Amino acid sequence: MKNSLLSALVVGAVLAAAAGCASPPVTVVKPGFDFQKIHRVAVLGVKDFAGRAGSGDVAGSIFEKYLLQAGYDVVERRQVDALIKEQSLDVSGAVDPKTAKKLGKLLGVDALVLGGITEFSPDRQQLVQTDLNEETQDPILRKVTHREKEGDQWVNVEREEVTGYKVRRSHRKVPQAVSTAAQVGMTVRLVDIETGGVLWIGSDTQEGSNVQDACESVARRIIFAVKKTWPGQPRKGS
Repeated sequence: MKNSLLSALVVGAVLAAAAGCASPPVTVVKPGFDFQKIHRVAVLGVKDFAGRAGSGDVAGSIFEKYLLQAGYDVVERRQVDALIKEQSLDVSGAVDPKTAKKLGKLLGVDALVLGGITEFSPDRQQLVQTDLNEETQDPILRKVTHREKEGDQWVNVEREEVTGYKVRRSHRKVPQAVSTAAQVGMTVRLVDIETGGVLWIGSDTQEGSNVQDACESVARRIIFAVKKTWPGQPRKGS
């Protein structure tokens, strides 16, 4: 079942990418599981994006907030970190059933939450050279002689008149500041402590004015995409 969930997620991610950024999060939920048994959870960690140390901690803290809003009882992060360190456990990848059961018992939880950052690009500004096309119009003048009366006499008066305009175009490059939005992608999975199997898995990528905003958007969209599994949701058929 775990492999089938992961395979479905990969296929869904490809379809979502083809559909564009407006696509909903890719989520797969284990069918037939009684999610009303899951109340207390622990976030074991979110794996950093390559070369972005600390990115997992930022996203993990934000995801915890949305787990709490969804109604889960979440174990305090320091308690989880201390236990992992004390037990010398490696939870950066998949958790085998034996480890999941051990952690579940020690932490007193019903399920474990693990994840990883799939995209992490902070917002930035850069100067780029842009083309500036300018157009000016120079008047075309000619001298015209008019007969005008001055007092009792007629005299010739020469004046300049505009007969048209000559267009002059110029081209130059000027520096311009361009802002790039932050982008964060994350995959999160809920793991059963009894079997070590995946109960649900969600993945999404979003942009924001900064990394914090992008993380907020990703976490919110994933947790709401699996709303039917939240504690307190009506059971099927009730």
